[in-house]
Amino acid sequence: MADLYKHKTFKNTNFEVLTDDGFKDFKGIIVGDNKDKLKLTFKSGKFVTCTSKHKITLCSNGTYKYASELNVGDIIYGDEEVTSIDAIQNDDKVYELLHVADNHRYYANGILSNQCLILDELAFIEPHLVEEFWKSVYPIVSSSKKSKIFIASTANGTGNLFYKLYTGAESGETNWACDKILWNEIPGRDERWKEDTINSIGSIEAFNQEFNCEFLDSGESSLNEELFARLMQRTQEPKFVFDEGKYLLWDEPSSDGIYIVSVDTSEGVGADYSVVHVFDYRDLTNIKQVATYCDNTISPYNFTEKVYEILQHWGNPLACIERNNCGAQVVDNLSRHHGYENIVCWGASAAGRAKSQLGIIAHTNTKHKGVTNMRYWINELESVEIRDANLVKELRDFIRYPNGTWAAKRGAGNHDDRVMSMIWNLIILEDEVVKKYFEIVQLDKNKKPLQIKQFDFGIKYFMNPTSIYSNEKTEDSFDNTPPILIGNAMNQSSDMDQLMDMGFKPLQ
Repeated sequence: MADLYKHKTFKNTNFEVLTDDGFKDFKGIIVGDNKDKLKLTFKSGKFVTCTSKHKITLCSNGTYKYASELNVGDIIYGDEEVTSIDAIQNDDKVYELLHVADNHRYYANGILSNQCLILDELAFIEPHLVEEFWKSVYPIVSSSKKSKIFIASTANGTGNLFYKLYTGAESGETNWACDKILWNEIPGRDERWKEDTINSIGSIEAFNQEFNCEFLDSGESSLNEELFARLMQRTQEPKFVFDEGKYLLWDEPSSDGIYIVSVDTSEGVGADYSVVHVFDYRDLTNIKQVATYCDNTISPYNFTEKVYEILQHWGNPLACIERNNCGAQVVDNLSRHHGYENIVCWGASAAGRAKSQLGIIAHTNTKHKGVTNMRYWINELESVEIRDANLVKELRDFIRYPNGTWAAKRGAGNHDDRVMSMIWNLIILEDEVVKKYFEIVQLDKNKKPLQIKQFDFGIKYFMNPTSIYSNEKTEDSFDNTPPILIGNAMNQSSDMDQLMDMGFKPLQ
C-alpha cells in the first residue's frame, strides 16, 4: 500500500469498501511493485506491511502521517498501538484503493475486526479480470481471521470463479459458507409471476438460471445427443441443386407459403461463410427450411446481387439481414441500388443506439435474445424442421462459453455462420418483431405466436426459381416463363414504372 512506481490499475464498478461511515464505492485498485517496505507491529500481535509513503490516520486528532513518520506508541486503525517499526525488503505486491467515495478513510489489511469486502455479480465479470483481482486482493483481505468477504451473484455458467467458490461451499470442501434466495422466496412472486416471466425471457432454462439459482453448464452444446439424433433423422437431400451446389432447395415456392429470408455475410476470403436461409412459417408447429445458400469465397458486393436474386425467387419476402461489418454493405446496397423495401429493422435500442437502422444489429443483448428465442423454438417446442444436415452439425458445435456467450466450438473447420443466419431468421417470432411485421392470429400457452398472418399490402409479385435455373442434380432444363402473381411481399414496382404507365417518358 502507498507510493507505487511500477503498477497496474484495475477499474472497479462491482465492489465496495468498508469505511468509518459504512460501505462506499471506490474507482479502482492499484497493484504495484516496491521492495522497500515498513512492517508495523501492534500491541495486539497483529501487523501490517506498507510502503514508507503510505498515509495512516492517527486516532488522537484525525490527522495523518506517512508510515515513515510514525512513532512507537502511536494509536492507529481504531485502537491499535504501534510497538515496533521495522524496515524490510521483499517482492510482495503493494495495493492502494483509488478515489474512495466522499473522501472516506477505509479499513485496510484486516487490522480492524469488522473489515469486509463485498463482491457483486462476480459471475458476470470478465474471467481474466476476476482472476487477476482475486490473486492480488484475496490474500490481503483474508490475512485477518476476523475479516469477511461477501459475494452475491446470479448464476452464469460453470466456468468461472463464482461457480467454483459456491459449489465448494455447498459440498463442504472449503471453509466458505453459502446460501441462496429462490424466486418464490420473494414476496409477491407466485406461479402466475413465474409463467409471465418465462414468457418474457423466452425459456424455462433462462428462468432457472436467473431466478432459480441453477448453474447451466458452460461449454454445453446447443443440442443434446437425443435432440441432435432426432434433427438428423429429419434432414433430407435437396430436390434442386443450383450454383455448383451452393444453392439448395427442398421445396418449390408456393402461393400459400409465408417465407422469411435471413442473411449472414462474410468477407468472402475463404474463411467464414456468407449464408442465406429461407424458412416457411405457414405452420408454426412445423417451421420448414426450404432453401439455403452457402459460399465462403463470394465478395460482399457479388453476395448482394445473389441475395437480391434469391429474394426475387421467393416472392420478395421479409429479409432479416445482420448489418454488422460486411452485412451493412449488403443491407445498404439492397435498399439504395435495388430499392428493396422488405428489410427487417431490429436491435438498435437493445444495442444502445438512439436511431433505428435497416437490418439486424448484432450485439451482446440482441444475440442473447436471438439464441434464447432460437432455443425456445428448436429445443423446447421442437417445431423447426431443419433439412440441411450441415446446419444441424454446426448447431451441435454451437456452444456456451464461460462468459455466457454462444459461438462455434474452437477448432479448425468449426463455423457458426449457418446457425447465426438461422437465429436471425427465427428472430421474426420474437415478441417485439413479430408484432411489427405480422398479424398474430393465435397465441400458444406460453403466449408465443401459434399462427401468424401477413399484412395485406396489395398486389405482390413472385418469380418461380426454376424458370431461370437448371437443376444441377437432375440436369433438367426449364424454359423461361413470365412472373406469376402470388407470394408474400409488398409491391416492388418503382415510381418510374408508374409514371411511364401513365404516359410519361424520361428525357433523352
